Amino acid sequence: MQGGFFKNPVVPTSILAVIRECHKNVPYFSQGTDMVKIPAAWLIDNAGFKGEQYEGVRCHPTQPLVLTNVGNARGEDLISFATKIIERVYDMFGIQLEPEVRLIGSKGIMTL
Repeated sequence: MQGGFFKNPVVPTSILAVIRECHKNVPYFSQGTDMVKIPAAWLIDNAGFKGEQYEGVRCHPTQPLVLTNVGNARGEDLISFATKIIERVYDMFGIQLEPEVRLIGSKGIMTL
């Protein structure tokens, strides 16, 4: 099975138009008349996370969709770093990233 930590978001073309004002090179894929899919990896990279590390969790230096444990990171460290990524991408691009992975903690399935 392959995949990344985050889903590629599908957004209205109006959001793409706003992003393209500052980022002419944003890749996208048509999803019908008024919707496009924007690669989450591009959003994460352009939000400055590619290669960044937080509390033992690293955003992979060549594939920003991959979060790895490079030390003794705990589940809450992963959640905290993923939340930072989600918040910054939203602040910069107005797009809410969603995890592609299922997060299961001691109390069952978790959401971010």
